Amino acid sequence: MSGTYNEKNLTFTKSIHLLGNLSGVGSGAGAGTGVKPVVNGITSTGERAIFVLNSPGTEIRNFEIRVDQDSVLFGIKGPKTGFSGAVIADNLIQSTKTGVASVFGSYGIILGQTTSNAVNDSSLIVRNTITPASGAALFGRAIRLNGGSTIVGGTNVADANTLSGDYGIQFGSPRGKASLILNNTISAISAGVEFNNPVVGGTHRIAGNKISPVAGRNALSMIEVKNHNLTGSTLEIEGNEFSGYMIYGVFSTKSKNVVVKNNIFTPSDTARNFASLAVNTKQQTSAQTEQPSFSSITITGNEFKAGAAVGGSAISFQNHFSGVTPPFQNVVIGGAGTLANKFAQNNGKMIELDARSGASNTLQIWSPANYRVTQMVPAEADFDASQNLFNLGSGDKLPSDLNAAELMALEDKIQHQVDFDSLGFVTVLPEKLFVTENSFVAPKTSNPSINRALSVVNSDNWTLTASPVAYAENVLLSGSLTLASEPAGEISLNELGMNGAGKTLTLQSDVLLNNNLSLVAGKIDLGSSNLSLASSATSDAGSTDSYVITGGEGHVLRKGLSTAFTYPIGTATVYTPTQISNSGTADDVSLRVQNDVLSAGLTGTPVDSVVGITWIANEATAGGSNLNVSAQWPGSSEKTGFNRSSTFFQAFAAGSWVSLSGTAGIAATGTDPFSAVYNNIAGDLVNLPLRISSSDTPPPSAGNLYYVSDQTGDDTRSADQAKDPSTPWKTITKAVTSVAAGDSVQVLFGT
Repeated sequence: MSGTYNEKNLTFTKSIHLLGNLSGVGSGAGAGTGVKPVVNGITSTGERAIFVLNSPGTEIRNFEIRVDQDSVLFGIKGPKTGFSGAVIADNLIQSTKTGVASVFGSYGIILGQTTSNAVNDSSLIVRNTITPASGAALFGRAIRLNGGSTIVGGTNVADANTLSGDYGIQFGSPRGKASLILNNTISAISAGVEFNNPVVGGTHRIAGNKISPVAGRNALSMIEVKNHNLTGSTLEIEGNEFSGYMIYGVFSTKSKNVVVKNNIFTPSDTARNFASLAVNTKQQTSAQTEQPSFSSITITGNEFKAGAAVGGSAISFQNHFSGVTPPFQNVVIGGAGTLANKFAQNNGKMIELDARSGASNTLQIWSPANYRVTQMVPAEADFDASQNLFNLGSGDKLPSDLNAAELMALEDKIQHQVDFDSLGFVTVLPEKLFVTENSFVAPKTSNPSINRALSVVNSDNWTLTASPVAYAENVLLSGSLTLASEPAGEISLNELGMNGAGKTLTLQSDVLLNNNLSLVAGKIDLGSSNLSLASSATSDAGSTDSYVITGGEGHVLRKGLSTAFTYPIGTATVYTPTQISNSGTADDVSLRVQNDVLSAGLTGTPVDSVVGITWIANEATAGGSNLNVSAQWPGSSEKTGFNRSSTFFQAFAAGSWVSLSGTAGIAATGTDPFSAVYNNIAGDLVNLPLRISSSDTPPPSAGNLYYVSDQTGDDTRSADQAKDPSTPWKTITKAVTSVAAGDSVQVLFGT
């Protein structure tokens, strides 16, 4: 019957079902009503417990058990092996001491002790509430399990326990068979669940629980995993809800074969320095002889929420017990479909590789005097995060679906080798690198660095996208690379160099060089981008094996051109270095080349009697320049009818090709390649096509049709104009002396 029993050290030495006024049990005056009897004995001798389990097959059900935490420290205690099959159900176990926040040496339930493990004993703990009485101190551990195998809660939510303590559940050295912690509601300070050092294989599960800090208190972690290293043992942390934490959600320390899946992580709304999931090579222990080991983990299907303001880290890898390389192995982050993790926008770092180094006791968590001091080093391991969903402001997206601006924003939320070269690299897109203005880790690094990012590159297929800002460094490449910017703009470098035979730097961004362009081996392909050199910058002249390809719209630009400067340019097939000096007003002068010469400058049909290269010049301020040009070309570029003993430097202006080098032909020099010098090239050089011809008015290519009319003709017209019947030549004499073999002349009806 309901009542209060001032008894203690109630020891079970035989299999007994102790039922507290249980409904449905007994009859007549002995029928249970369900009201829990109170057991609140006080003693400072013996086991200092209310109930002591020393026999297998015992059951304690439906009691209110009060623990004063001074003389009695344990509600239910199994001090040694021999309690296998114990069932603890439907009890209210309360701590009652007032005046202190918690009594660390008190326990709601303890099965097994550090000096006497529970060996292979099994137990079932369901539907209990273990909590302080109103205004009373917390238990040190609501439940402490040391050895044995236990089910705490159940697959049926109705079997859940409600637990509150400094630790909710502290489980060390589980053995016998895999243990289950299912569907409980837990609040704690040190850890909601600590799972430590299993000595039996199989799959242990912590699933379906709701874990949060004790109201008004900060908690170290919701789950702390320690020394889970047994071969054949897997710990699954699945489907839990972690909420309100300020420091760690799950803290996996010195452990392998941990699976964290389908959980919801919700830090405190005011938390700014949390790590929802921290994976560390060090654990909290006073052991002085343990050796370093790598950690492994699988992280899939989780939702990493964040607070109202930006802060904290969703996932953090920390190498605080160095000695094994790489420190993290067999790590999986995300996957296809439902295996992808979701990362909320306000996470300060979505994935963080910890950069701290030095003695471990410099951090508060590792500072207790009895902890072994280990060396922390930056987390140098590589991870693939490409199959996860990141919210950068437009919903959850795979990296492959993010636009360029979002990818740069994601880079700012990943701390890795791009920020500090002693860290590993996190891949979000295969063979893609991103450098932003924030790509550094103070105080380890203080500026973003393209070279730091390039230390990741291990093949010729990488693309590096950088913020268009100044990088005070020399970038020297020995392999192929694509360099882009986001947003579109100009990347500024001290020096850019190519020293990789057969390799190509492809620019998808304008680049400014302040000091030097070095061309030893390999090429730079501008595409539609410009490569600019400051007025004081130097440049190699290049060679047939190393030059700047300007086959697109991109130019090589010399700022403030005055003294002679060699533009080391060519097309994809032809190297055509061109030296220019400017005796006029110093100006930003750019130059590019393209294959062949067209009748209308940059359009029309190919023409003969020329070097088959078109130079396109540009200047920042129209007019004012007076250029001396030394152009070089290979003999293979000379077209039919070209005579290098008499050449003219011509521009396409006002609808026709006109000579800029005068009326006297200039002889080329050299023995392949050939070159010629043209002085006093002046006028409007804005986007001006230029060519080298062997005639002041060279004939067009053979096979063309020209027109003659004595009524509307004009012999001063160019050959290109004479192809149009509305602008013919006037005389047959002009036509037959101007056209090439194989051409046709249509003589219109005249007078």
